Amino acid sequence: MIKYILIDKNKYNYGRSFVKEACGEGKAETGGFCISPRNGVLVSGGYAKKPTWKKGDPDPKALACYGVLWQEGTYDDPVRDQMWLRFVTGRPVSDITTQFLDWCCTQLQAQGKTGWLLIWDNASWHLSKQVRTWIREHNLQVKQENTGVRILPLFLPTKSPWLNPIEPKWAHGKRAVVEPNAFLSAHQLAERVCAYFRCSHETHLSLPAA
Repeated sequence: MIKYILIDKNKYNYGRSFVKEACGEGKAETGGFCISPRNGVLVSGGYAKKPTWKKGDPDPKALACYGVLWQEGTYDDPVRDQMWLRFVTGRPVSDITTQFLDWCCTQLQAQGKTGWLLIWDNASWHLSKQVRTWIREHNLQVKQENTGVRILPLFLPTKSPWLNPIEPKWAHGKRAVVEPNAFLSAHQLAERVCAYFRCSHETHLSLPAA
């Protein structure tokens, strides 16, 4: 029996997802955020501009992050206490998305899962030909080799962020990590976010060097 994990992977823009029961295996909703390192502002959608950033500053103007909120239990009594995060060096693009998908599949396979119901929004780096081709080829390889995690993507309705229970998580996270009286480096801010969501600070996803 295929074990379906309901996960929505996302990125920068709040992607919302909300799904009821599926195969009794649990589910997860995800979203993403953008953070301004210097003032610790957590912003939904787009880049977080920080007026204190100056040319030559080694820290980026903003950090993008892919996030997954796991949900276990029943629809009436859900448990949402596990988060996966991967920060991004640069901005979220198709190449980064496929890296994140591959990383998630590796983690799921280690847990004995064989299927992933992927619920996400209509961001360009989700809908791109490159991402769709990668998923199709990945699933073909899983079928041929009879090992790995199959991805079953589902897209949310356009402009429906309220469908994803992860939004309150980001809102609470914002209040928890901001530093009103001091500047934070990008590393300090990422560490605070990971500590708040009780997940490891993984190596940042990035594009291969040209």
